Amino acid sequence: MSCYNCTGCTPTKDLTACFADITFGQFANGTVELTFTSTADGSKSFATGTASGGSLTILAANLPDFVNGRAYKVTASAQWTLDSVVVTCVTIRVALVRGVGGFISGTNEVLQTCD
Repeated sequence: MSCYNCTGCTPTKDLTACFADITFGQFANGTVELTFTSTADGSKSFATGTASGGSLTILAANLPDFVNGRAYKVTASAQWTLDSVVVTCVTIRVALVRGVGGFISGTNEVLQTCD
């Protein structure tokens, strides 16, 4: 997978566009608001989720509609740990991924930092 790292934020591996949910990393339990800023035009979208058991997972239906291939700078309203490192923002990008039977869908995506 590729990484997009032109935002000054921690780059993450690309996510499959047709996901069921995304786990964003570790947060203290409670409500977290995420802000998604498009790197293409600066537009902002928001999503709110509840961290439970130390992780924040949000269903696709509760996230903004992402544009295939576009990168987004993501910030959170609470302290965020990803791969055991505290981050202030990350860059995500979603991409359609083709498998043997067509586009891969219904995946449970987990943010992972790029190596």
